[in-house]
Amino acid sequence: MPWYPSGVHYWGSKSFCVLLAVVALSAPGSARAQQPQQLFDEGLKDMLAGQFDVGCPKIARSYELDSLPGALFTLAACYARWGKTYSAVLRYQDFLGKVATLSQAEQTEQQQRVITASEKLIALEPQVPKLTLQLAATVPADAQVEMDGTVVPRATLGTAQPIDPGEHRFVVRTADGRVAEQVERFEPGVARQVTLEGPAAVEPLAVEPEETSSGDFLFPLKTWAFIAGGVGAAGIVVGSITGGLVFAKKGDVEDNCVDLVCNQDGKDAADAAQTLGLVSSITFGVGIVGLAAGTALWFLAPEQDATGQDHALRLTVGSALGDPASGTIGVTGTW
Repeated sequence: MPWYPSGVHYWGSKSFCVLLAVVALSAPGSARAQQPQQLFDEGLKDMLAGQFDVGCPKIARSYELDSLPGALFTLAACYARWGKTYSAVLRYQDFLGKVATLSQAEQTEQQQRVITASEKLIALEPQVPKLTLQLAATVPADAQVEMDGTVVPRATLGTAQPIDPGEHRFVVRTADGRVAEQVERFEPGVARQVTLEGPAAVEPLAVEPEETSSGDFLFPLKTWAFIAGGVGAAGIVVGSITGGLVFAKKGDVEDNCVDLVCNQDGKDAADAAQTLGLVSSITFGVGIVGLAAGTALWFLAPEQDATGQDHALRLTVGSALGDPASGTIGVTGTW
């Protein structure tokens, strides 16, 4: 028989079943849910219903809790029906090896299953795909390779290994945490070679160099005209004010000085008048130049060029070629 019919215990001992029932009645509900017999019955029911992804794990768990030959044989049949031929082959082989360790009487009880398992192995082994896994040259030597969440030993790379048919997910994980994933599908009985690519290299961020020695200031000509005119007007205003202060100080000098002999107030007024006169002269000069430059730029600036944009005057500030310690200023543009 390929597996035990539903409702038949496979423990092989009625006294053990009675003992198990007594223990189950006294155990909590969560513990009873983990009993091998219950897991086996549920897994077998799911298997017969075609729900292999649910049934096979339950049968596997029941065998882990109590490793009886009947559960192992049924698990192999579940994997075979699920299409996982390599997993089925492994369990049938394990079953035959386990039966060989039993007593003569127990081997006789398992004789029909031994014949079935041998026939299944002959039919299933040619359907097992073979995978030869290789790594691309770009994969780092310390990278970890995984297949379906299980680490692949480096020693198996480059040699044909049996696997289950269907889709398999491969992951290449580098020491610095980078990951490359690859999904491949394998047909029954087909041998394939798969080369896994490594994760893409991390490109360094490009850093724009900072300009510390020179810069461009771009404005329309009329803007420069306003700037120059404003500087000129400010110069005229400051010059006028300081000029007026010079005349005020002149009166103080006359009141406190006689024939070039001055008291302290007169001397202070004379010094202040001299300083204010110098400031007035300079600011008047700057004001006149600024007004003249602003007027010239205003009349030289065209309205707009053919593209609808004003021409611009470019002011360049920087250092002389080959002499970073020097300073230069230039004006370029078209008008």
